[in-house]
Amino acid sequence: MLSSFTWVVLVQSLTLLQLDPAHSAPPLGAVVHVVPIETNGGKTVRAHFMVAAANPCPDLTGVCAEGEEDCKVHPTTTPFTGTKPGPGWCIRRWQKTIPSNYSATFELGSKVTWDVFIRTEATVRANTTKLNRPPYVALPPPLRATAGCPHRINLSLLDLDKDPVRCRFARADQGECHGCTQHSFIELNEEKCMLSFSGEASAGQYSVMLMVEDLLPQSKLSSNEDPKPLSSIPVYLSLTVEEASSSGCSAEPVATGQSPLRDTRLIILPYEQVNLTATFTSELESVVEIGVVGPPELFMSGLMTTETMSTKEVTWVCAPNTLPPILPICFSANTNSSQSEPRCIWIHQRETMTLPPGTS
Repeated sequence: MLSSFTWVVLVQSLTLLQLDPAHSAPPLGAVVHVVPIETNGGKTVRAHFMVAAANPCPDLTGVCAEGEEDCKVHPTTTPFTGTKPGPGWCIRRWQKTIPSNYSATFELGSKVTWDVFIRTEATVRANTTKLNRPPYVALPPPLRATAGCPHRINLSLLDLDKDPVRCRFARADQGECHGCTQHSFIELNEEKCMLSFSGEASAGQYSVMLMVEDLLPQSKLSSNEDPKPLSSIPVYLSLTVEEASSSGCSAEPVATGQSPLRDTRLIILPYEQVNLTATFTSELESVVEIGVVGPPELFMSGLMTTETMSTKEVTWVCAPNTLPPILPICFSANTNSSQSEPRCIWIHQRETMTLPPGTS
């Protein structure tokens, strides 16, 4: 196992391809959160797609067909954007109802293409007598690393059924990827779902295709059996490796101060407000931005800096929405030559009972 650059990811597939900017390219990151529809026994699911794309920000005119029911693009008055890696990036989000087993190619504008492969069998769990809920994976801001410099990142995930989750490389023979290529500078620990980047890569942009799999807990008697996954959900990341600096490997910014602990889970009620502070310290280089990825209508302050500390405030109100019940918010800090590990928290929107008529 390589000793640097560790990504904790719950995945069923992972592949790396160096991108060719002259042609239609994969996104800088993409996830889908899948919510089974109870009324038809899970034969269809509501899929919530989120894509990080390089500037200029692509349009979403083609993701919903004309007259397609239950397909919605999520605009936002405060779009999520960032400047690093260049030429900058933005987040696009939409939702649509799809079959529980689904594959498609989404074209965003003329430059971004994302192949999506989803398996979510309509499985009624014996331990709860309810439909299985696929796991959620948080999308961090686009990832950066420096050639010759080890880098580590942990991806956050949440499984509402508390199932174990595993990861593996994508398999072309199962239609999970096209032209799957593995690189010597990336290694995957399938049991721990950890990625390690050695730093031994030339400057460029490398795609990382992931699939998340949840499994039923296995008894000791059956622990040697290969369990069948309950669901397989795609995650797509892109690692931008930048030229080595003449000063060597700089220390990365570190989350500190009032920053929430990684994978903190906040349970909130309708109309409740969430207030978060992301604070990073950097001793050698100034933080030039704190990238944030989260739900629509997340209010973000400007970057506030004092000596070696940089802070961004974020606020979100749980207004009525059609978003998933689980919503991640992720932060990462960028200097000119390095990036912090992303730090993600989870918002759980709790439903309330219908109030009696006349109640205010």
